[in-house]
Amino acid sequence: MSEAEVARVKELMGAKEGDTILIVADSHKLACNVLGKLRLFIRDTYLTLDKDSLAFCWIEDFPMFEMDDTTGKLDFCHNPFSIIK
Repeated sequence: MSEAEVARVKELMGAKEGDTILIVADSHKLACNVLGKLRLFIRDTYLTLDKDSLAFCWIEDFPMFEMDDTTGKLDFCHNPFSIIK
């Protein structure tokens, strides 16, 4: 990216000194998987979490199912309560 493009991204994101912007460019599925793994890495590396406390949140509009690229079958995603046989 050029300096002008970086400046525009910072402006659009409202980034300030010390902020981090992560950009992953690939298929939607691969980009989501990479960013999910990166999120967990950052959590486990930099955050001090109380493993005995609960913090609830409400998630909306997550995909429930996706097509498996290898098998061509429908499989669950972001939904640990579903099993497809």
